Amino acid sequence: MRLLLILFTLLILSISTLNASTVFECDFESGNCGFYPSNGIWEIGMPTSGPVDTPFLTNCAATVLDGNYPEATDSYFVSPTIKLPVINNNEEIHLIFRHWFKFASCRYCCMGTCRTLSDLGEIFISKKSPKGVWGSWKSLTKYKGYITKWSEGKVDLSEYSGSIVKIGFYLNNSHLSPSPFCSGCSSSVSAGWFVDDIKVKVSSFASILASVSPENINFGKMEIHSDSSQSFTITNNSDDKEIDIGEITITGINSSDYYIVNTNSCSGKSLLPSEKCATRVSFFPKSEGVKNTNIIISYLSDNNESTLKVPLIGVGCISDYPAIIFSEVPPYGNRLKNLKGTVEKIGAEIEKYKIVIYIYINGWWSRPYANNPITNIKNDTSWESDITTGPIDHLATQIVAFLIPTEFNPPVLEGDDAIPKKIYVKSITHTEVTRKPTEKPCIEFTYVPPIGSFENLKGKVCNVIPKDCKVAVYIKVTGRWWNKPSWETPSTTIKEDNTWSCDITTGGIDEEATLIKAFLILRNYEPPLRHGQLSLPQIDSVSEVEFMRLTSEKKPSIEFTYVPPIGSHKNLKGKVSNVVPKDYKVAVYIKVLGGWWTKPKWTKPSTSIESDNTWVCDITTGGIDEKATKIKAFLIKKDYNPPSRSGQGALPTIDSVAEIEVVR
Repeated sequence: MRLLLILFTLLILSISTLNASTVFECDFESGNCGFYPSNGIWEIGMPTSGPVDTPFLTNCAATVLDGNYPEATDSYFVSPTIKLPVINNNEEIHLIFRHWFKFASCRYCCMGTCRTLSDLGEIFISKKSPKGVWGSWKSLTKYKGYITKWSEGKVDLSEYSGSIVKIGFYLNNSHLSPSPFCSGCSSSVSAGWFVDDIKVKVSSFASILASVSPENINFGKMEIHSDSSQSFTITNNSDDKEIDIGEITITGINSSDYYIVNTNSCSGKSLLPSEKCATRVSFFPKSEGVKNTNIIISYLSDNNESTLKVPLIGVGCISDYPAIIFSEVPPYGNRLKNLKGTVEKIGAEIEKYKIVIYIYINGWWSRPYANNPITNIKNDTSWESDITTGPIDHLATQIVAFLIPTEFNPPVLEGDDAIPKKIYVKSITHTEVTRKPTEKPCIEFTYVPPIGSFENLKGKVCNVIPKDCKVAVYIKVTGRWWNKPSWETPSTTIKEDNTWSCDITTGGIDEEATLIKAFLILRNYEPPLRHGQLSLPQIDSVSEVEFMRLTSEKKPSIEFTYVPPIGSHKNLKGKVSNVVPKDYKVAVYIKVLGGWWTKPKWTKPSTSIESDNTWVCDITTGGIDEKATKIKAFLIKKDYNPPSRSGQGALPTIDSVAEIEVVR
C-alpha cells in the first residue's frame, strides 16, 4: 500500500503546469521603457480615439493616440534590447501583451479582376549575432481586421532561448499600386493598433493536481492527406478544488498538420474534483516528414492560470502513388516564364488525371484563369501553365499544384484566405513551393555630372529583369521640368548588366539643371511628358531617385521665419535651403529653467519638411514651455534619430548639416 502511495505521489509530481517568471515588462506609466518608433508614427500616452468603448485611464502605446493612422504608413514600434534566458526542456518563453486594433482594408480592380488588400499589424523579432550584428526582421504573427475589445496577445519566443533580441510591433498599409489600369484603394486608414502591458515571461512546468491522459499521443507514420484521430482525457485530480478549462490549442511549426476535432467537449467546462472530460485530436499531414508539435491546455484553479502540455508525434509519408514534380519555377517577379512540371508513376493512364494550380498573392487564386483552372498533362507526362494572367501574379509567394482525378471539379479560388480541405482529400497528391520576395526594386545614380558639365548621367538598377523595365529621367532648369534625353525619347533602356546612361544636356541650358530625378518604370508604361512645366505629375514607378546639384557656395541651411515671443503658445516656423525636403527633417530643442527638452514631444523628436522647404513645430506641448529662453533647430538627415532631452543641462553632439539658435 505504501508503494502504491509513493508511485501515485510521483505521478502527480510529474504532471505539467505553467508557472511564470518575468524577464521584461512595460506598462508605459513611467515612460517608454526603451521602446522607440522607427520610420514612424507610434505614440505613448492616454488615447482619445480607438478603443473608446472601454474607459481607459492609463497610458498605452498606439499608432496614433487621437485619430486614424496616415496613409502609406510603414512603421515599427521597437523594443529595447532584451536578453532571453536559456531555458530547459520543461520551460517556454512568451511575449504577452494586451491590445486593441482596427485595421483598414480596400478593394481594387485591375483589368476585370478585383482583389481586397488589408492593412496588417505584425509582430517581428530581430536577433543579435555573436559578432554584434542585428539580423533582419523575422515575422512571428500577423493581425488584420479588427477586434471589439481589449484582448491578450501571446507569441512563443522559445526558439530564441539564450539570444539577445528586439521585438517590433509593425503597421503596414503601404498598398501596392499595380498599374495605371487599376482602380480603387485611393484611401485606406483606420484607428490603428493600441498595445499595453507588454511582458516577456519564462514559463516552467511545475506540479499541480491535474493531469491529461495519455501523456503523449503518437500517430506513427501516416500517408499525407489521410486523416486519423485519437482521444485524450483531462482529469481534475484535486480532492477539493474545481478547475475551469480554457483554450485548447495546438502550437509549434507543425500545428497546421493537426486539429482538435471538437474543442467544445472540454474547452469552457468546469471540472469538479475527480471529474473528467474527453476530446479528440486529428493528424492530417500535408507533406512528408516528421510532424511533432504540442497540445496546450489552459485552465484556472483558485484564479491561478496553469497549463498542461501534450506532445503530438507523427510522420507524414508518401506511398507508391503518382507524384507531381515542379521542373521549372519562375523566379519571384518574373512575368515571362511559365510554371512547368512532370507527373511520375501514372503509367499509360494519363487521361485519368489533370492538374489544378493555386497561387498566393493577398489571397489564393486559381490559375491560369478562374474560368479555366485546369492544366492538362501531355503524353510525355509533362505539363505547363501560365501563372501570371493577373496584373500582379508575378509577386505570388506560394504556388501549389494538385494532381486530381479527371472527374473531380476543383474549387475556384478568387482571393480566398485558404485552400479548402476537400481538395487535399480528393487529390491524388500535391506539391508546393514558396518563392521568397527579392529585395525591392531599386535605382541609383553611379555618376552625376557637376553643374556646367555636358557628361552623361549614369546609374544602375537592382532586383529587376533589365528588359522588363526602363528609366524615365527628368531635370529641373530654372524652376521648370524637362524630359531627358528628349521630349521625343522620354525613357532610357537598361543594359543587361543593369546599368544605364542618359544624355541630360540635349537642349538650351540643361547643364545648369539643379535637380535631377530618375524613375524605374515598367517597359510598357509611357512616362508623362514635361516640356517646361512647373511640376511633375504622379509617375507609376517601382523605384525612384533624385539628386540636387549645388554650386560650391550653396550649402544646406536652416533659418527661423517666425519665433513666438516668450509667453506665447504659437508655433515656431522656419525654412531650409539647398536640400531635397523629403531627405531631411528638423530636430528642435528648447531650454526652460536651465534644462533642454525635445520638441514637439519626446515620442516625436523631429519635424518633417514640406515640399516648399518650410517647416512648423509646436514648442509648447508641456509644462511651462512658453517660458523657454533659448531655441535651437538642427537640419538632419531623415534616417537619423536625434537624441532625446528631458530636462538635461546640456545638449549632446547632434549629427546635423546645418543649425540655428535664438535667445528669447
